[in-house]
Amino acid sequence: MSFSNLFLQRRKDAPVFAAVFIVVLFFAGCQMEPEDSTGNLHGVWINIYRDPGGEYPDFETTIIIDTENKTIEYTDSYNAIIVNSPDFSSAYGVLIIQFTKYGDWGEEPTTEHSNAGSYGAFYWRDLGINSVRMADAYEEWNHALAGTPEEAQEKFTNDKAGDYIDWSIVGIYTK
Repeated sequence: MSFSNLFLQRRKDAPVFAAVFIVVLFFAGCQMEPEDSTGNLHGVWINIYRDPGGEYPDFETTIIIDTENKTIEYTDSYNAIIVNSPDFSSAYGVLIIQFTKYGDWGEEPTTEHSNAGSYGAFYWRDLGINSVRMADAYEEWNHALAGTPEEAQEKFTNDKAGDYIDWSIVGIYTK
């Protein structure tokens, strides 16, 4: 093919190339599915603890938070009802919970445990789309408890999280 024929062929194809280029530019600027720029506590959250010294085996913790039904299940530890109404998509916050089933370390949670019916707190911070830091309120080696929802609301506020949690040792949970 001579140079002039090649030039003419390219001139004929120019409108097609231009149309394809415009379509590609259009779709390149479009997002097919909107990305959620904020997280939400609703879902199944998993944390895997790996002992840096290798002395202890890996340990997986699963927390299931159902914001629609206002329940939380901390696998092998407790089930609870969320009694307050926080912003579940806030970067940080506190759930005031009433334990419906409770189990001591290594025991199956039951409704017969003495902590069932009591109120506690479950704090979170650094909520992203697929990650968050979460921890229960503890005093010494036990859950911090309250007897009534009103007492719990007063005792477990966002500004008191540091009274119950050492965030420097709290691992990251992922969805």
